[in-house]
Amino acid sequence: MIYFVRHGETDYNKQGLVQGQLDIPLNENGILQAQTLRDNLKDLNYDLIYCSPLNRALTTAKIINEGHNKEIIIDSRLAEIDLGEWQGKSVNLRLEEVKYEYDSTCKTKLNAESFEEFHDRCVEIYEVIKNLNKDVLIVSHGGVGNEIKKHLKMNLENWIRHCQLYILGE
Repeated sequence: MIYFVRHGETDYNKQGLVQGQLDIPLNENGILQAQTLRDNLKDLNYDLIYCSPLNRALTTAKIINEGHNKEIIIDSRLAEIDLGEWQGKSVNLRLEEVKYEYDSTCKTKLNAESFEEFHDRCVEIYEVIKNLNKDVLIVSHGGVGNEIKKHLKMNLENWIRHCQLYILGE
């Protein structure tokens, strides 16, 4: 079985700012969300955790892992999309306002990762994890979850809520 958890809340989430790969920590509420999920998952059996290297995901994973003491494998393919110069700006900005255009190589002019590259690395790590034939808890980001969801053609309601557990498959 593969389980997916999105990290807890950060101040950037609360303020409506794009995080991307900025290493923003959990805020007090995010820590509480992770602790609540830990308590709710106390009987969940998993073999190991795969986690994004970004602080907000890693802190969430460590809190959930309290009492389980499972190995945490950090993999950069589980990091959120690198949105370059868009990071730290309001999520409400229109794409035109930040000149979010692609050049002929599908790279953005914001020094950001292309959506295709991002999708490919998310699918790649999901397939690696799936082929382990173990019960794995993935702790990552909303964007990563969305790409895995697209790959699996899933339609999960409220997918990007903080610290929610989603069962991705056996």
